[in-house]
Amino acid sequence: MEVIMKMAYEKRMSMYGYGFIALWLVGALIFFLIPVVESLLYSFQEIAPDTGGMVGKWVGLDNYNYAFNVDPNYRQYLVKVLEETAWKTPLILVFSLFVAVILNQKFRGRTFSRAGHHCHRSGV
Repeated sequence: MEVIMKMAYEKRMSMYGYGFIALWLVGALIFFLIPVVESLLYSFQEIAPDTGGMVGKWVGLDNYNYAFNVDPNYRQYLVKVLEETAWKTPLILVFSLFVAVILNQKFRGRTFSRAGHHCHRSGV
């Protein structure tokens, strides 16, 4: 005889919630946290190509010392990138919100516009 345990509705819904959060955590770990940690470790190494792959030699803070104190162009490039980020990010956010509000309205050709916007954003 098979015993089936019945869960309360709230308990079942909370289990679904934990399942969705677990999927997000696994994705964040694999696609975000691991590459960030690897990049941080690589920044403390001198990386060179080898026949078996990449070989890293630990140099500590020498790469950062070179970037900030020796390289004459690094600060100039850093300021340029930060300035571009400071004005482009709000512009992109405002434009994206505007497009989302427009595409959420009812109008003739809405489905075609949504498909076109989706294809454009996905690189098709």
